[in-house]
Amino acid sequence: MLKREMLVQELDGLAEKIFVHHSSKKSEVVDAWKKISSDENFLAQIKKLKYSGMFPTWEGELSSQVKIDAKIPEYDLLAVDGSQIYPDRHMADVGCFLINIGACLLSYSQKSKVEFFSIPKVFLSDQWNEEMHDLPFSPDIVDLKREEMEFLFALEKSLEIMKNREIPFLCLMDGSLIFWHLESKPENVRDYFLKRYTHILQKFYEHQVPVVSYLSLPKNRELINLVKLELCENKDPDSLPCRNRTVTCRCEAVQHYADWQLAEAFLKPGHRSILFSSHGKIIDYYPQHLEPRCFYMHAGKEIVRVEMPAWVAYDENMLNGIASMCLNQSEKGFGYPVALAEAHEQAVVKGPDREFFYHVIRKIGMVHRQPVLSSQKILKKRGIGI
Repeated sequence: MLKREMLVQELDGLAEKIFVHHSSKKSEVVDAWKKISSDENFLAQIKKLKYSGMFPTWEGELSSQVKIDAKIPEYDLLAVDGSQIYPDRHMADVGCFLINIGACLLSYSQKSKVEFFSIPKVFLSDQWNEEMHDLPFSPDIVDLKREEMEFLFALEKSLEIMKNREIPFLCLMDGSLIFWHLESKPENVRDYFLKRYTHILQKFYEHQVPVVSYLSLPKNRELINLVKLELCENKDPDSLPCRNRTVTCRCEAVQHYADWQLAEAFLKPGHRSILFSSHGKIIDYYPQHLEPRCFYMHAGKEIVRVEMPAWVAYDENMLNGIASMCLNQSEKGFGYPVALAEAHEQAVVKGPDREFFYHVIRKIGMVHRQPVLSSQKILKKRGIGI
């Protein structure tokens, strides 16, 4: 049992480190940003750095902002999300798991309508080994498979909608189009899923279906890295800032900041930033026209990051339409896109759903005279006897 009194004392003692975004050092961060924004040679300096992959690149003035017209009268928007039930190691001989894809289609027109989708898919261990070429049967891999299924459903449903489309359309995803999480995976896992992800994104391109991702309160630190470079006293182009240093450096003032906190200082509500290009090892595997671009947007209640493939970003009409639809959705959802919120509700697998899933497995096992054995540990957790 959690000792709440001890927890309160522990958290109170860590308050200064937990609430770093209220730090008085924020003014130093903003001042550094203003300085690099007015430095015409700053981007050229970054490109010369050996470790330039840490920093974004951009076109235009760094602190420029674009006003977004959120009054878009007609459009169709499909939002997609996913959830899962992982394999339960406490149940013997039950080698299966569930992936549930949820979606919401909103049509704003003279014939406005809404459609909801919730599609469960059960995978067996034997089927998994056949489809996944013996990739490990683990929660991490299940997450990657769920992500693939989200993109695949989004593509298939988008193509169906686009057949009779007469008004602007957008496919909106939750999460990043930059697959950073694949960088830390084994090479065979990375290659397997990256190939499948980019193949689906290529189909979006071939059919000219705009797909973007919407990140609420993003944790990215690429813009902060620019500020960190400006503040850092170690200007050695062949090493990372402050590597092997034993003294305190000015750049430590931004150590716990994220991009949204910086963008909050220079973006007005209803405005977006210029386009930024991220760099990293994983992006080297993207075809050039699929390389992600992003902008930060002040959605009124928070700063969000909107990502899209390069081919979408460099179509000015498409880009403006995307910004308008994202802001309009955020306003309709009182701070968060209503379509994404509804897609999440269709996708999420809650505690009772999980219990129902395994209850049905046990029941079917009894019907087929194949009783399911549960570990003594899980049985003890469900009812502790004294």
